[in-house]
Amino acid sequence: MGYHTNPFPEPKGRPSMGKQQNALAVVNYKGGVGKTTATFFLGAQLAVDHPRSKVLIIDIDAQCSLTTVFGLDPVRESQLGRNIFRLVQPGKPLPDKAKRDLYLRNQRGSRGFPENLYLLPGSFETEDLDVKLAKEDARGTAGFFARCAQVLGLFDDFGAILIDCPPNKMFLTQGMLQAAGHYLVVVIPDKVSVYGVPRLIRWVGEIPFPERPLLAGCLVNRVIRSPSGITQEQMRWVSQLEATLADRDLVGRNRGILGQWPNSNKVCATYGMGRHVRFHLPATFPRRDGPLHGLHLGPNGEAP
Repeated sequence: MGYHTNPFPEPKGRPSMGKQQNALAVVNYKGGVGKTTATFFLGAQLAVDHPRSKVLIIDIDAQCSLTTVFGLDPVRESQLGRNIFRLVQPGKPLPDKAKRDLYLRNQRGSRGFPENLYLLPGSFETEDLDVKLAKEDARGTAGFFARCAQVLGLFDDFGAILIDCPPNKMFLTQGMLQAAGHYLVVVIPDKVSVYGVPRLIRWVGEIPFPERPLLAGCLVNRVIRSPSGITQEQMRWVSQLEATLADRDLVGRNRGILGQWPNSNKVCATYGMGRHVRFHLPATFPRRDGPLHGLHLGPNGEAP
């Protein structure tokens, strides 16, 4: 069966105002923390766990890493013009739902790719959006943010939408944060990555209500484990992260840490062998009403 409810539930009393509550923006100021691989594997697992629901992953980073991870050539996808840049371009007509699927890619039949997982490819040209939008007045910027919401609205029949955001504050990142119902911060347990989290949360907190997305929590990537458990140095930074999240208004619980993953390269190798990756929910994680219902995140994160 598909999702019994929206996988990213809307809190009571919060007006939707056109926001896509089934959308999750995956973010961090710092590059190299694993946002792209997290977006792909979270999307893939949702697709595996809910085979009757369509799951969409969107590449809005000009580096087009998610497009590459999906097995596509970003140069060719940029040339084809059926990508995220074409959809968010101000002044261009939006396709109707009958034609929107022309913009999506699917690796049906490829080993390791769920058939119900779709990609909206990225484009190198997205980095040019800020040059154009910087010349606009506030009304033009607001119109662009509304456009981002309209783009996500094209896919409101999907069970979940995950957005791989670049490590910056560009207008496209802002627009997708305002259009998405929730956001997830991916970090690695080190000083540089963890120290940037409070600034990121404050920045998102400055988005006016009701456009402000809700914080789902943090996903800790590249966790090094020994026979006795997580290393002492990394545990120090995980504890610092928990302290940062302690007073936040979180959708989930478990002290804001939704999961701890091993090195993404190991996860990629597992998928390369055609095996699905599963992560195990901790006992305290809400299975029915949590922000990521159906995801098997957990304290170990090893592939079976």
